[in-house]
Amino acid sequence: MRLSLSKKIIITIEVAVLSTAVILSLIFFFFLESNTKNEINMRLTSISYLKGDYISQYFNFSILDIETNINSREVHSEVVKLLKGDKNTNKEKVLLLLDNNMVNRSELIDFSILNNDGVIVASNNKQEEGKIKADESYFVDGKIRTTLKSFVYDLTFKKIILTIATPVKDTDGSVLGVFAVKINTENINYLMSNRLGLGETGETFLVNTSHVVITDLKKENGAALKKTIYLPQINSCLDKNSNHYLLNDYHGDKAFGYARWVPEIESCLISKVDYSEAMDPVLSLIPRLLLFIIVIFILALFSGYLISQSIVKPLQTLRDKALKVKDGDMDVEIEPELNDEVGDMAISFKEMLNKLKELYQNLEDKVKERTEKLEMSARKLEGSLELYEKNNKMMINRELEMIKLKERIKELEEDKQNHGK
Repeated sequence: MRLSLSKKIIITIEVAVLSTAVILSLIFFFFLESNTKNEINMRLTSISYLKGDYISQYFNFSILDIETNINSREVHSEVVKLLKGDKNTNKEKVLLLLDNNMVNRSELIDFSILNNDGVIVASNNKQEEGKIKADESYFVDGKIRTTLKSFVYDLTFKKIILTIATPVKDTDGSVLGVFAVKINTENINYLMSNRLGLGETGETFLVNTSHVVITDLKKENGAALKKTIYLPQINSCLDKNSNHYLLNDYHGDKAFGYARWVPEIESCLISKVDYSEAMDPVLSLIPRLLLFIIVIFILALFSGYLISQSIVKPLQTLRDKALKVKDGDMDVEIEPELNDEVGDMAISFKEMLNKLKELYQNLEDKVKERTEKLEMSARKLEGSLELYEKNNKMMINRELEMIKLKERIKELEEDKQNHGK
């Protein structure tokens, strides 16, 4: 298939411009995608750290409040007497002192004093007194050091609670029992449910070391303490390795996430947002980029046509005049229209045509001169031929006369011989 120069120029410009537009669009798209992913990861990290730090500060404050309360001079002496079985100790007075000294009373559900056998000897919840908690982990660990036992469902209060337990020691440092406080976790759940900065699909929630979700989930109601999540990144987080991830979440939706280990509650804090929402600014850019490429295509086509015409039209004019010269028309007028390479070529062609005219004129003059000389030579040759023919005829006549003379002599000799006889 033969392509004209105009089409070749248009195709070349189209390919060059479109390739550049596509490459720039892809670079811009991937740059924006990378920046968006980094921005999302930074946002999830920031939100995770803000909420994680709030949780840490909240429980550190709660622990400090409990330790300060139980170790205050007035309260500590009364609690020690109670645990040692002093009959003069007023249990109600001890409970009142503990209640009045609690700073974070709004989150308090109940508190109890347990002896070394795990029996609750005093509690602001009378239903708890006399119960044995020797097998509870908060009691076992609470005899050694202050400990926090994360989110469990309390059947009595029908709430998700956590328990902080701290040892009660006498002046000699001997452990006499445990002071345990149950704290409401609704504020923590509210904090996790707050989606500020996370958009419509974003959320934060907590997963404990048993892979159990311990706060509410946005996409599944009533999942707290009922749903387990096993994802590689959450497994890694529960191994105390915080990490970012991009995979399908607990609901099967592709999502960006950040899993952060919160040591105070021995849980993993997950902050996540759906991929579709997070990448919507980037994905919505695709139609615009396609429109941009189409516009560039049309502009390149139009520009290519104009450029091709500015180059091809003078060349076509020059070609047409060259064809006329080829057919013998030496009177073609050639005037350069452009001050560029095409114009230079027109000038060169004009100079070549002028030289061709001179050469043609010189050739005609030489042909005329040679023709004249040839005609003169022909005339001379014609004269020579006439003379030759004339001389040839004379010689032929002479030979004929000689033949006749010889024949006559022969006849005379024969006659003479005949007379002699």
